[in-house]
Amino acid sequence: MAVTLALSYVERNDNKLLTLTDTSEDWGTPTVPGITTLTLDVEITTSDNTITVYDQIDLLSEFGPFASQDEMVFTLDASLLEESGVALGTAADVLPDGIYKFTYTLDDGEATDSELEEYVLLEGNVRNDVYDALRTIPILYTCAECKSKQIMDAIFAYGYLNSIRAGGYVAKTEELISQLYVLERLLSYGSSYTW
Repeated sequence: MAVTLALSYVERNDNKLLTLTDTSEDWGTPTVPGITTLTLDVEITTSDNTITVYDQIDLLSEFGPFASQDEMVFTLDASLLEESGVALGTAADVLPDGIYKFTYTLDDGEATDSELEEYVLLEGNVRNDVYDALRTIPILYTCAECKSKQIMDAIFAYGYLNSIRAGGYVAKTEELISQLYVLERLLSYGSSYTW
């Protein structure tokens, strides 16, 4: 009987680490110690519509062996994402924003292969930039500039970020990438609105 695979995702606030946790149900056959192959394929689409397919990660050799499902927690950083053997970066580098396509595959050697394919929006870099902009509001406000362009741009960026995050569950990939692109440009160059 194949396991119905499930993963949960947590992006660390500094955008340097993504933790994937196996949350699959009905572990019976195969048992966790009986896993012979456990892999993760990662494909990232960034805001400029560049798609990068990374080398397959052998989770069993990288993080295993596993005695129980509780041990099936995988922490990914830029050093684990390799393209043709070249790492995206070091463990100290931030992960790029974009749509991450994960293909999680399990084989126990008993013809019960299971596979999960999921898309996840990671937007930690723009999120931090938006919060940095919001943190300037009290300083600007005490200077009697309550309707300054900088304050209005920060509030607009925050609203835009919230719409991206809300749409992350139901929106089309292309639309999320387009919105991420707009928000990155807004944070880099400011808006053209006069407010």
